[in-house]
Amino acid sequence: MDTMPPQTPAQSNNTGAMIGAGIIVVLLAIGAYYFTVNKPTSDTNNDTGTESAAQSDQKTETLKQTSSSDSATAIESDLGATDIGDMQAEMNATSDQI
Repeated sequence: MDTMPPQTPAQSNNTGAMIGAGIIVVLLAIGAYYFTVNKPTSDTNNDTGTESAAQSDQKTETLKQTSSSDSATAIESDLGATDIGDMQAEMNATSDQI
């Protein structure tokens, strides 16, 4: 009877997994560095003064005085009373902060 020699299990090569893990670690390190370098300072978010805050509060109170009616005349009067003249400047300021 012919006997076959015992087969040894094939050894797996983990170099691909090690390279993949290394790439992930490097990408995480680059991302962490990017977020620490580009961290916004606290004074860039607080560029509005108290005068601007008071003006904003005044506008908020004006907007709260709108009617809760759903009739067309009430809506038209609310739209006519709403000051949207400086909306473009506010949108530009917001986009500059982003």
